[in-house]
Amino acid sequence: MNLLRMKLKNFRGYKKADIRFDDQMTTIIGKNDIGKSTIVDALEIFFNNSTVKLDTDDAYINGDPKDVEITCEFSNIPKKIIIDESQTTNLRDEYLVTKNGNLAIKKLYDLSGKNPKTKVYALANYPDNPELKDILYATRQKLKTTVKKLDPLYQEGVNFNINASLRAAIRKSCNITTYSTKEIDLAKVEGKLLLPKLEKYLPVFALFQSDRPSTDSDSEVQDPMHAATKDLWLMANNSRSGLLPI
Repeated sequence: MNLLRMKLKNFRGYKKADIRFDDQMTTIIGKNDIGKSTIVDALEIFFNNSTVKLDTDDAYINGDPKDVEITCEFSNIPKKIIIDESQTTNLRDEYLVTKNGNLAIKKLYDLSGKNPKTKVYALANYPDNPELKDILYATRQKLKTTVKKLDPLYQEGVNFNINASLRAAIRKSCNITTYSTKEIDLAKVEGKLLLPKLEKYLPVFALFQSDRPSTDSDSEVQDPMHAATKDLWLMANNSRSGLLPI
């Protein structure tokens, strides 16, 4: 996936900010202490929270410490995401994408306590139908019960052992006409299985801090090397199984 933009809210010196990224190279230019480092630190926190860790002092001084947001929008999203050997999900079919067909992930941080708390949402162009409100959070048994109550026409070809197939049948039975932007709690979709799988498709972000001495053992040096090694291992194993990374 490719990073298109990042939005900040109540983060450090930014009450609100909207940063766009070029598909080849982005250069951030500005005076000292104007907030350049804050932008790259926000990316590090969003992707890794390792070299730079989120801290309770990162909330905007006049903002709500329970409402600190870092939102990233991505294009070139995968055509499907494999949950396990039998489960696959298409983000577009599941209405987990924006109006433009991109993936927007919002990380909401509560910095009011001793330890930061995080919630992760997809900002999706989602149907307004009340019967579809919580369909992405429903268990397989609940989905089966709903589908069995539908007209037999909508049950044809449904695989009752695959959640995505059950959800598709339910949506097919609905008259979807209007949509609006809704926050979908990614930690609840597919029984908490979607989010960790989705994170594997996110771009690799590595932050190198040039304002201090560094060695080959530092995490910001080691992490990209580990990521590259992992990618090569995955490519080799996927090739053996006849699959190629999307």
